[in-house]
Amino acid sequence: MLHVFCGNDTVTVRQSALAALAAYEAEGVVPTRIESETYEAGALTHELGGASLFGGLSVCILDTPSANEEFLIAVTDALPELAAASTVFILIETAPPAAYRRALEKYAKLFTEYKAQAKEKGDPFALGNAFMARDKKTLWIVLTKELAAGTAAEALAGSLWFQLKSLRLAALTKSAEEAGMKDFPYKKAKAALQKYSLPEVERLSASLLAVYHEGHGEKGDMAVGLEKWVLTV
Repeated sequence: MLHVFCGNDTVTVRQSALAALAAYEAEGVVPTRIESETYEAGALTHELGGASLFGGLSVCILDTPSANEEFLIAVTDALPELAAASTVFILIETAPPAAYRRALEKYAKLFTEYKAQAKEKGDPFALGNAFMARDKKTLWIVLTKELAAGTAAEALAGSLWFQLKSLRLAALTKSAEEAGMKDFPYKKAKAALQKYSLPEVERLSASLLAVYHEGHGEKGDMAVGLEKWVLTV
């Protein structure tokens, strides 16, 4: 009997497989395990030919055959036997290629696939736009969403530093050419100076630099520091 748990949501795959295994263990079954890292030729054949010493149910875990070519071939060739066996084989896999997936689905009594949800793509300019508009509420919301999505605090600090650098250059020069900037970001920074004075830009630059160095010096959490920093904008 073959039970398959697969998919690119590897955490849920393993949790589900372990939950299924726990039900057998609760009945006193002690499972065997074949792993890709330690697979040896003949191991699967041995499990197929074996039986419980006490004539009861046998359970065997097949852990990620696709990570070992020899193991994968052995499993693929033995799928009809796995399906017909009295032993329960619990197969754990990552997202299987189409042909392999179809074969598993064909022979498995239970086939469960877990697909990770695609991450929503954020607007890469949203953080900078909110800062330039001095929209504190939107700035904080965008920052926390980016952090929650896994964007590194260093990258977000770098984006904000770029905006501050642009503001400072725009405040101290009369043209994009003099500032060494492209025309569009220069005009955008000039317009934003209606909301920021040069002393404010200098203050924010100094405090953002402090957040960055404290985060790298293990004196504080950079992500938390950034959340506090945006509240001072």
